[in-house]
Amino acid sequence: MSDAPTFRRLRPLSPLVNLLPRLGATARTLWPLALAWVWGRVSGDALVDLFVVGAFLVPAVFGTVAHWAPLRYRVAGDQLEIVAGVLSRTRRTIGRDRVQNVEIVRNLFHRLAGLAEVRVETASGTEVEGLLSALSLADADALVHALRPELAPAAPPAPAADGAPI
Repeated sequence: MSDAPTFRRLRPLSPLVNLLPRLGATARTLWPLALAWVWGRVSGDALVDLFVVGAFLVPAVFGTVAHWAPLRYRVAGDQLEIVAGVLSRTRRTIGRDRVQNVEIVRNLFHRLAGLAEVRVETASGTEVEGLLSALSLADADALVHALRPELAPAAPPAPAADGAPI
């Protein structure tokens, strides 16, 4: 039997929480195309409408689910291990000594769902090395404290021996 901690998953609400901002970004990028489509419509063919909407919706949904479904993570010893990928499996190991920054990000959708995104950055580049996009607040705090123990809240001071206020 192994002493290694088991892999943990992102929360089931992760696809929805991540899909909404992705669809918003797609809409901001493609608004001229949408305007031309509405302005230039001659026929009211529902099949064409469904195809056009699906052409933008399906890749966003697939990308979000493909990120969420296979992603697993665990903190084993002093390393964060992230396993991801559908067609090509990747296993990323980030040592605690390499971690430069760990941040918890909560956009509007994360706050509504009671979730958080954890970003783990190292000095190896400009991109985030470890992105865990929808964790519960307790899991996010536990992960931050496992990777950066110095960020753990300080213990409250012990009361004075004679019971007098300090």
